[in-house]
Amino acid sequence: MRNVGWWVVLSATDIAELEEHFDHTAEDYAVDVLERYRALRSRCPVAHSDRHGGFWVISKYDTIIKILRQPDIFISGEGIMIPPLPFPVRGIPTESDGALHTDYRAVFMPYLTPGAVAGYEPVVRQRTTALLDTFIEDGRADFVAQFAKRLPGQVVAGFFGFDPEDGERCYEWSATILAPGEGDSAAVADAAQQLAVFISDALSRARANPSDDLISAIVTHKNPEGKHFSEEECVGLLFTAIGGALETTVSGLSSTLMLVDRFPNVRAELIADLSLAGRAVEEVLRMESPVHSPSRTVARDVVVDGVQLRKGDRVLLLFGAGNYDDEKFADPEEFSLHRAHNPHLTFGHGVHRCVGAPLAQLEMRIALEEVIRRIPDFRVCAKTGPSVHAGGTWGLSSLEIEFTPGPKLGA
Repeated sequence: MRNVGWWVVLSATDIAELEEHFDHTAEDYAVDVLERYRALRSRCPVAHSDRHGGFWVISKYDTIIKILRQPDIFISGEGIMIPPLPFPVRGIPTESDGALHTDYRAVFMPYLTPGAVAGYEPVVRQRTTALLDTFIEDGRADFVAQFAKRLPGQVVAGFFGFDPEDGERCYEWSATILAPGEGDSAAVADAAQQLAVFISDALSRARANPSDDLISAIVTHKNPEGKHFSEEECVGLLFTAIGGALETTVSGLSSTLMLVDRFPNVRAELIADLSLAGRAVEEVLRMESPVHSPSRTVARDVVVDGVQLRKGDRVLLLFGAGNYDDEKFADPEEFSLHRAHNPHLTFGHGVHRCVGAPLAQLEMRIALEEVIRRIPDFRVCAKTGPSVHAGGTWGLSSLEIEFTPGPKLGA
């Protein structure tokens, strides 16, 4: 590997090593990651890695889309993460297929349509304002610890029917489970046990006193045959809802400030016109995809871009690389608020597209709007590179910012 100005050039040996031993969970994965993506897309868009028991790596946008459009061949029911999570219950509906997946997904839909989520904007803005108030007079904060890790849990608590503080606790547990490489196995097991107990207790309370929250919808739902979900299914549904609503949004919130700081022209445009905040969020999601590398299992022999894949093979869909594919996105390394179309892969595609996307987009947009309004001169004072967790989520472990102190707005 050699440096040419700011550009990193991989040698033939580097590329061969990358193709054969690709590991999206490696500690140094984020180093020179864009050049690694370029090498994969141009030299070996369907690569095979010997890590984690062996798997295929798909890095081109169009190929990823083709795979996502064939859920009968590339199935989710055998797991969607390489390596699999240590949680003892499978994720539902993400790790399911066919009619069963459709039935599971139907539970969430009434709560997460764009219209339903729009009604939650006042709550999100109030929570955002209150969190900014906790540090705005200080002129300095760790945005990840003091804001990004707190907002999603507080917001989704209303959907689940529990206290905001419990939402924050759920985030800590799910973050530990999703990032076992950052801690020891005992900590992961303990977090999984505490989350499982919390979920079981929440389900019991909902059965005893059902209301209009999401947990009650899970325990009272009946499938087309008139049967309720089993306890295992209920736990899986709630675990997925918690993990999906929290960890990925935390990553997206953190990356938003990092990128706005990195691109001064974008900050200037946002200060001049906050109506561009929604477009900024979509660019952040494209450039720093929180859902970075989900996987599928091959259900029957199939050829992908001239490469033979066999039944049982595992396939890693490298959303992060696809979102930088210059055959799909012009100037992919530029943060642009003026893309006419931004069909990034971050929320997936087809029947498994993330049902919670509208809520994540709402939280990120409102957070960006309020940050630009209240601390427009923030600057990153200690850069921490993104770290990829074992589950394929991508985000910052910390983000120290400085800014001109301002007044609190809350009561």
